[in-house]
Amino acid sequence: LALVLLVPAPLLAQQPGTSRFKGQWTTPRGHVYAADFTLEIKPDGAAEGAITWTLVKSPRENEQAKLGRTGVEHVRGRFDAGCRVLTLEGWRKDDPDSILGLDTYRLVLSDNGAALVGPTRSHGSWEGRFDATRADAAPRPAEPRRRDKEHE
Repeated sequence: LALVLLVPAPLLAQQPGTSRFKGQWTTPRGHVYAADFTLEIKPDGAAEGAITWTLVKSPRENEQAKLGRTGVEHVRGRFDAGCRVLTLEGWRKDDPDSILGLDTYRLVLSDNGAALVGPTRSHGSWEGRFDATRADAAPRPAEPRRRDKEHE
């Protein structure tokens, strides 16, 4: 007697490994940072990664000369595959231009594993918003060509 377990495709996104996401972080006050996020989820749910941030827009006059500058925030935390929640804390930064703060993230991975979204602590207000999509996802297969009745 053999037992065969079929795993639906959305569950594959819960498997441990390294993923890359690209997106942005925004605040209602007008900050916009572009994000390039490499994330590793270990088999036990431990998560760690690095977010390369680029300052795109700032409402602060003293940051206008820093637009386009980058810095890296190193994060670690946990991924709960059951509810698809990724909890991260910034713990270190490489920030030569002083454009970053360390943040806390409460993100949800979409059912298909293609999007990672949620609020960030943003100095205690929880008004920061992280929104990213997979940058390393396999391309979707091409749709089969439709046959027009004229060409049959």
